[in-house]
Amino acid sequence: MVVYIDKMNYKNVVSKRYVTTPAHVQEIMIDFLTMLGDKNWKLNGMPFFAAEKMANSDFVVYWMFAPTDLTSIPEEKEIDYFSYFSLEHAICCRVKKDFEASEEKAMEAIRAFAQSKNFNLISPAYCMVNSDPEQPYAIYNVAFQEIDES
Repeated sequence: MVVYIDKMNYKNVVSKRYVTTPAHVQEIMIDFLTMLGDKNWKLNGMPFFAAEKMANSDFVVYWMFAPTDLTSIPEEKEIDYFSYFSLEHAICCRVKKDFEASEEKAMEAIRAFAQSKNFNLISPAYCMVNSDPEQPYAIYNVAFQEIDES
């Protein structure tokens, strides 16, 4: 596990929101990627997602994102389009093995890094998963800002 500071910048990103339980994450990933394929929208980078647990509930809000080659989309009820998506200041953690089982450890490492540098975490965690069987990895990204002590 490696923790570092980087940025995350994409152009022409489509997004869809899901509310489900963690047990169904793989299903929503497949649904999202299938929807892109059905619309003939080509990826232009790694898909990624963010998750935010709902208070007092087993449900989680997941936002699935994908950079595309589109410069706009037809009006869609369930799909959002961003001409630019950016985290200019992000703490990142790359996990090379067992990344699904290591999510909490990655988040703990990000929180510890933020605390050691006197940073506030200000976004949900965005996760990019490279599913290449030769070299699978995940990168968790969380935006931060420096704490102003003046």
